[in-house]
Amino acid sequence: MIDVKDTSRKTGAGDSKAADKAKAADNAKGGRRGGRWVSALLAALVCLSGAFAAPASGAFAAPRAHPASSPRPASIAHAAPSAHGASGERLSNAGASSGRSATSNAHSESAPARIGRPASTVPAERKAQPTVRITSVGSPILQPNENLSVSAEVKNPGSTPITVSSSKLTAQKNVPGSRSQVLAFLHGSGSARGSAGMETLVERKDSVVVPAGSTATLTFTVRRFMLPWGATDEDWGPRGVEVSATIGERQAKDRSIVVMAPTVPVTPMPAAALVPLTSAPAEIASNPSVKSQAEHRTPTIPERIPRAVKELSAPGVTLALDPLIADVAGADLTKALASFSRERATQLILTAPGDSDVAARMHGCDDAGELDSCAKAYLDAERALATRVSDDISARLNIDAPRTDIALLPPQTDSLTATGLASAGGGPAVLSGNQTPIKGKGTTPSARMRLPGTSTAALASDTAMSAAFSGTLPENADADSTPSGSETLDALDARQLVLGLSAATYRERPSTSRVTLIEGDRAGMPYLGQADPAKASTDSALSPENMGETVRALMSAPWVAPTTVSGAFDQSPSTVARSSLPEYRSPTGMLTRKELERIDSARKNFDAIVEISGNKALLNQTVTARAYSLTGVAWRASRDSRTEVLKAYEADGRIFLRSIAAERSSTINIISTKSEIPIHVGNSLPVSVTVWVELHSRDPRLKAGKKVKATLAPSSSTKVLIPVKAFGSGNVTADVRILNEAGASVGVTKSLQTRVRSDWENIGTGVFLAFFLTLLIVGTVKSLRKGRRSRSFSPEEVRKARREAAARAAAAKEAT
Repeated sequence: MIDVKDTSRKTGAGDSKAADKAKAADNAKGGRRGGRWVSALLAALVCLSGAFAAPASGAFAAPRAHPASSPRPASIAHAAPSAHGASGERLSNAGASSGRSATSNAHSESAPARIGRPASTVPAERKAQPTVRITSVGSPILQPNENLSVSAEVKNPGSTPITVSSSKLTAQKNVPGSRSQVLAFLHGSGSARGSAGMETLVERKDSVVVPAGSTATLTFTVRRFMLPWGATDEDWGPRGVEVSATIGERQAKDRSIVVMAPTVPVTPMPAAALVPLTSAPAEIASNPSVKSQAEHRTPTIPERIPRAVKELSAPGVTLALDPLIADVAGADLTKALASFSRERATQLILTAPGDSDVAARMHGCDDAGELDSCAKAYLDAERALATRVSDDISARLNIDAPRTDIALLPPQTDSLTATGLASAGGGPAVLSGNQTPIKGKGTTPSARMRLPGTSTAALASDTAMSAAFSGTLPENADADSTPSGSETLDALDARQLVLGLSAATYRERPSTSRVTLIEGDRAGMPYLGQADPAKASTDSALSPENMGETVRALMSAPWVAPTTVSGAFDQSPSTVARSSLPEYRSPTGMLTRKELERIDSARKNFDAIVEISGNKALLNQTVTARAYSLTGVAWRASRDSRTEVLKAYEADGRIFLRSIAAERSSTINIISTKSEIPIHVGNSLPVSVTVWVELHSRDPRLKAGKKVKATLAPSSSTKVLIPVKAFGSGNVTADVRILNEAGASVGVTKSLQTRVRSDWENIGTGVFLAFFLTLLIVGTVKSLRKGRRSRSFSPEEVRKARREAAARAAAAKEAT
């Protein structure tokens, strides 16, 4: 936003005077069309009406949006100077457009005036107030022999027209001598001496009428030979510029930075930009259940990730990509990564899976009294996953495998965490510069360092430049300052401040090579800046497009040599003394040991199913990703949401274990000592599973045989026959258990009701045999009692009968 102050400090009569001046100026020009007279007359009437409505104080308050933690006075004209300086301080809304250079000197975009309450009846302090915003400073770096062109937008949010009676462009006479002076100008204090170091470059006296609800663009162009800036080694670098517009008796102002390129060759110093690409808590919380995700095979990659990779494909950029995102990369992300890898001086590294909070893990291991062994097991598991993903990326893109050994330390890291990492074989680390402050005062040191008291190679990011890169105006310009900015920068000022601080850093010690690292914030957890990268609008400083423009501008600077994070580690470590990390810290929102144990316990439920599934890779990928995603650093800023997501994860684990179970059955009759009981086992999982079904009975009348192996198709039911032995008679309740090969339960145990009547078969057989024997005995007895029914024949009689029969047969044959 813009500072607007009342220079008259009188009643509203100043508006009438300004209108009279504008009208007189128009009359003096003569020969104008009648429309010009009408415009001037309308403007005068409007200003007069505003003058009569104005309160006695004449305060003209600039609209602001301040955080609750840093209240500011509503009226700049009457407010006491803030910590950032007096009136004229720089404050731009997050999301303000960076704009483009206008082609005309005074272009007005009209909008229909709103019809409503008369202006004279609205209190002045409640009126919407006009603002000025610099939208372009020409090229990011003003090259030798290039004209200076600055454009500003005058916005009239009110319901009546306003008149800009004059405007001017001023600039600092000298290049600020330090980073602090560069920042002080944007805070409103000039070069630490108010406006004493300012000079006017262009002043316009022509008036511009801005209709209600419209904007007008003012463009100031200064030929290079007209610029009162020298061309020596001492004259290049950042200079503050200010555009002011007179509206009645008031002035609206805005400030930005112009950076002049060196007029002689300079030896560039290495610089790198590190941008984490991780999932925000809100994005993780919106993911479907583990079961649904595995069933539909839908990768959950935020849309902004491929766009960020594409827009940040510039020299000097190192992307720290979450391996969980890379593991499910779709076509868009794969294409963007391929393009990124072809750009010179770029690097892709992988964070810990899910950007896991290493400090929480180290603290949890320490609480359990197993720091060394626990930390090693934890790091080994993470590296195994990250290495697999890294190898896959290398094969897909035909590039060197992304590094997995660089730790992105979270905010408020302590010595316990660093010690745990070192003991577990951790690699180099990256952390914000404020975590190891420089001892004493001096020039900006190199980002390359060693963690104090250890041999761990480290890079300390420049917190002031990182804050500007993240769209926030820092309170302090030091590279190791604590992030504390509360005012947001638009895309233009963010870019120019990064360039200005970079140039000022080089000018501190141009003969000493030092590497600079600027770092972006994690999605969902603003720390260096105030805004969340995951929620950045397309016109904010944090949008991938504008961050890409900032990086390209910085890396194209003559005093900068683009490098990567690995290239920065290759530099010699700085010998500047830094403070050690605190021995112990417990940051707000960090995962507790109990929460980590809950995550691990829920994962065991999933792992039991993964081991018996027919598609272990799919389930393991989904389950592992969800577990690691709950340990991310960004959850520190969303603890309540993390609690809800953790509960859902635990519920998903219980659902998985209930997905395999015997279906309900009616009572089964067992009427033999040996038989097979049919059991229908259901599997509602999206993958096939191999289980062992066992019938367990504590009643001696029913004994089950060996457990039966069965492969259950996805989302279906399968009949399994269980061999049993029955003894005696009675009603027996048995349990149907679903086990894995080792005998551990992997499903729901269900009861099965049986009616054992094993003697019925014996009784039936006995009855049948008794009946048959009875018939046999009765028949035999009857035959014996009745005796023979005819006499017996002698052998001679039998032979005679046979001869007679043969003779009759021969006679019959001859007759035929």
